[in-house]
Amino acid sequence: MPKLTGPLFSFSAVGQIGKNIIFNKARGVRSARGYFIPGNPDTVPQRAQRDFMSSAFSAWGSSGLLVADRSALSVLASLSPSKITPYNVFVRRYVDVLRVGLSPSVVYDIGEIAQGPIGLGWQSLGTQYAQSRVTAICNVGGGICLAGTYPNGLILRSVDYGATWTNLGQQYGQSQILSLVSLGGGVCLAGTGENGRILRSTNYGASWSNLGSQFGQELIYSLCYVGDGVCLAGTGVGGKILRSTNYGMSWVDLGTQYSQGAVYGLCCVSGGVCLAGTGPNGLILRSTDFGVTWSNLGTQYGRSRVYCVVSLGGGICLAGTYAGALLLRSTDYGVTWASLGTLYAQSHLWWFADCGSGVVLVGTTPTGLIVRSTDYGVSWFSLGQQFGQGNIISGAYLGNSICLAGTQASGYILRSVGVNRAFSFHLTGGVVDVDIIYGSGLRALTTRLACSYDGVTGLYSVLADGFVVGQTYYFKIVSRAGPDFVVSGIYKLIP
Repeated sequence: MPKLTGPLFSFSAVGQIGKNIIFNKARGVRSARGYFIPGNPDTVPQRAQRDFMSSAFSAWGSSGLLVADRSALSVLASLSPSKITPYNVFVRRYVDVLRVGLSPSVVYDIGEIAQGPIGLGWQSLGTQYAQSRVTAICNVGGGICLAGTYPNGLILRSVDYGATWTNLGQQYGQSQILSLVSLGGGVCLAGTGENGRILRSTNYGASWSNLGSQFGQELIYSLCYVGDGVCLAGTGVGGKILRSTNYGMSWVDLGTQYSQGAVYGLCCVSGGVCLAGTGPNGLILRSTDFGVTWSNLGTQYGRSRVYCVVSLGGGICLAGTYAGALLLRSTDYGVTWASLGTLYAQSHLWWFADCGSGVVLVGTTPTGLIVRSTDYGVSWFSLGQQFGQGNIISGAYLGNSICLAGTQASGYILRSVGVNRAFSFHLTGGVVDVDIIYGSGLRALTTRLACSYDGVTGLYSVLADGFVVGQTYYFKIVSRAGPDFVVSGIYKLIP
């Protein structure tokens, strides 16, 4: 033990005096404590503890710790109510692992997350600004999304993937916003359901200009971006297709299509191929020249309206009908169509959301089902009626496993945050909790995750909501065995 240095009653006194009092300074805090020599300084527990500390010290100095790992420890230390260093955090966690007989290798381990079931579980965000219908939803990108409503023609905007919404107000005296589309680069279009107007935004939907009524039409049922500035609009009651080549600033009337009264749905497939769903004769129209000209594929299985169409990539397309909820599927870029039958005795299919990797959602009437496919629309599974709603009339996939849906007649926005299977691990004894402690950008998180235990494999599996692909997360596993608990380490997880 070092002898006392500095004046005894000064702020710089450090060391022991007369083997009676020890003065110390640690992390800026000065203290004085009694001098103590144990009767037996070499007991088995003491030797074990010293071995634990030696192992932890060696691990701290090893090359296995990445810069990101040390950053995570710094965040943990900053969250502690006491004044501790990243080294203190590491050693405490490491020794805790050793004390319960776990391998030190679990203190730092790279986990892997697999994007899991998208659109399985939904929550209701409630009625939005006293509206009865959420008639259109679109993804703008980067967490920004838009929703159109009835009966006040509001455009709502979210910047947090649909978690919260801002009311941009009624748009130019219109009663409903029937369609929305993002063209990229902050340019968005909206179609109205009263005077057939097209509205345009150049700032990611924050404000809108009125391009006026379009060619005497009353309703802009559908909007579609083809690419390279080419946009399409489907109208009622004249059943026209409108086309723009300058990102929606001006439009050309391609005329009424095959005597139809409405063009309800539009989608771009690829390579200039586009599809349109119509009524009242249930025709599917197809273009191979970026929407300049259209061919008539005829009435589809006796249905009167084809209300929604979507391309899933690789030539696979889906179409949904308004009467009889018939689901149609094509594997040749929309040239021919097969009927998969009526979905769950529903009468209308309103929209599709392509979530990628074969996952597709569709909203229905009259039972208000959201129906889900994981094999590019070959087979379907009903997620049941959603929050007592009878009509799920709009929806979109936002990326990052997040989906939105809009209802009628309560004007709900529903939100689904995809469930990700984060990791599995072995841990003996007690109930297990998992705390997320760190996200990219040095953001401290406090999310607690639920664990399930498989008695056959001995694995705990963790399901987590809302992980963002591409970000790095650190988490700790807490084993709650009786009144005590043990933190088994800090893991790194890269979605």
